[in-house]
Amino acid sequence: MTFLQPALLWGLIALAVPIIVHFFYLRRSRKYVFTQTRLLEKLLQASRPYLRINHLILLLIRLAIVVVIVLLFAKPVWSTTPLAQGGKVSALIVVDVSPSMRENLPGGLAFLRQVLSQERDLEEVKVLSTDRLYAEGRFRSVREGLEALHTIQPTDMGYPLSRLLQNLDVHFAGAQGEKRRVYILSDFQAASVGDVRALPKEAEYVLLPMPLDLAGNAYIDSVRVRYAGGQRILAWHLQGDKARSYTLRLGAERTFIAGPGWQEAPWPPSQGALTLEIAGDAVSFDNRFAVGLLEGGERERGMSLESDLGVPGAFTRLSRLLGIPLKTGWNDSAAVAVWVDALPADGRWVTWVEKGGLLVVFPPRGLNTARWSQTFLSQRLELTSPAALQQPTEGLRPLRHELWEGVFQERPAEGVVPAFFQARQLYQFRSAGAYPLLATDGGEVLLWEVPWGNGRVYLFTFPWADANFGEQSLFPVFFERVYALRSGQRSEVGAVFLGRTQNVSLPGAESPIRLKALQGGMEIVPPQRRAGPHVEIQIGDYPLSAGLYAVLADKVPLGYLGVNISPEESASPPMALSSWEAAGLHTRIVAPEGSASEKKGWALRWRGWQLWALLAVALLILEAWWAKRLLRVPLPVRAAPAA
Repeated sequence: MTFLQPALLWGLIALAVPIIVHFFYLRRSRKYVFTQTRLLEKLLQASRPYLRINHLILLLIRLAIVVVIVLLFAKPVWSTTPLAQGGKVSALIVVDVSPSMRENLPGGLAFLRQVLSQERDLEEVKVLSTDRLYAEGRFRSVREGLEALHTIQPTDMGYPLSRLLQNLDVHFAGAQGEKRRVYILSDFQAASVGDVRALPKEAEYVLLPMPLDLAGNAYIDSVRVRYAGGQRILAWHLQGDKARSYTLRLGAERTFIAGPGWQEAPWPPSQGALTLEIAGDAVSFDNRFAVGLLEGGERERGMSLESDLGVPGAFTRLSRLLGIPLKTGWNDSAAVAVWVDALPADGRWVTWVEKGGLLVVFPPRGLNTARWSQTFLSQRLELTSPAALQQPTEGLRPLRHELWEGVFQERPAEGVVPAFFQARQLYQFRSAGAYPLLATDGGEVLLWEVPWGNGRVYLFTFPWADANFGEQSLFPVFFERVYALRSGQRSEVGAVFLGRTQNVSLPGAESPIRLKALQGGMEIVPPQRRAGPHVEIQIGDYPLSAGLYAVLADKVPLGYLGVNISPEESASPPMALSSWEAAGLHTRIVAPEGSASEKKGWALRWRGWQLWALLAVALLILEAWWAKRLLRVPLPVRAAPAA
């Protein structure tokens, strides 16, 4: 038996009170007046030995009352769990409060409290939820830790466990126990765990898995806006069970029935923000998607094309894929500039790139060192070999897989990755400030990326006309990917996902940009920096409530931003718990239906204060009845009759 409040056991000193009262009562003499000798028999009965036993029982009842009242406040716990060997333990309690745990969190916390109450070697605990990187305060007693669990609530974002636990020394600062232990209550979703191989191995990890079932879950994973006949069209991509249809509500008035895939609907011109809701999905935490409009979006910022060969058809398709207008010639409002078989000679381009522009260059035929030195690109890249190759270069090998992984997995319907690639002329460049993105199987670099101020320069090492590009080539799809990852993110669509770091660029303002929730009125000032005429805010990598936010610069509205739950939270399956042990971690798994429920013993029944209070009241009633029975006088004495 253990106690959650052992200090209150000092109250057992009060056992001396009923003992003193008992002996004081026995020593007190009582006088009885009687006139008949037959009443003497009654007095003799009052002094017989069995009455002394009854007084002793009364004393035991009174002692039991004191003990029960003390235990009521000391909170004893019975458990069949054996005592651990090797000293006391300081424990970190980690509770996963990510959206996928929303349904299981109340029952999970009750199960966690039950498990902790059985661990008899715990010296002190510290509670940490996954919506914060570090635990607040100092180590506390087990009782205080159990009480702190009542305050934990689910949130719309949780940090991965591997990120929280990679610095255990920080969490265990000030610990007094001889051992370290980490209790983790989670559904152990792969996206919520991260890489367990990065976790420190000096602690014991006790895993308390909760069930995770996302089968058939429906959610929206992306959204975009296009224009048709001057009308803004909202498009969204619905993920879900392909065998069923879902009811979706757009705003407060419009309802659609649709299956998974891309869906479209006109955006009402009078509304700056919309909410999409999925009805009928059993997994409810991600059935709401918010999207807004931001000023200074891509509608005004297009793509500029410089070419001596006209406009190749592939770039017309690229403009359609990106959803931005295509113009020729100098355009300082462009987001992307492409030079096809020409070199940027105008001095305005270098300033444009430094402010955040994205420049793509296909060098011309017959390029030599003299022509190359006339362009500003020669400041960063040296042309080392302008000669043509004797044999065509074949093959394709990306060097940075994170840029290409999405292209090969998603494979847009409009594009086809060619099975055969050939470049007939290849220039060789050298630079300490650039790095290759694409190379052939033979090792020749095909594409260089050059950081330049706030912008980027992408330089292909062959002319456009001397490669087998066509209307359905890989490279327009690659441009789309590069544009999404490397541009200033000045998007007209205001929608971000929690857990994904995203930089949103907005028209510049002297005052800080604030986000104000439309529901609740909470305001935050996100991390931000000035990038030329724009201000770039960072969002998505810190906890925030999902929903719609008004974007304000002082009191000037800049549009609306929708903050949404990450699609990884909706689709990531549970990980195999055996991978914790495979990573070399000392792991113990306690499932709700496993050993913990079999070992609960008296812990669950005797911790409740109601039972102890009821037992104390019953003993008080018994003591009053027994005392009344013993203190009753033998017989009332009557006066003798008059003569």
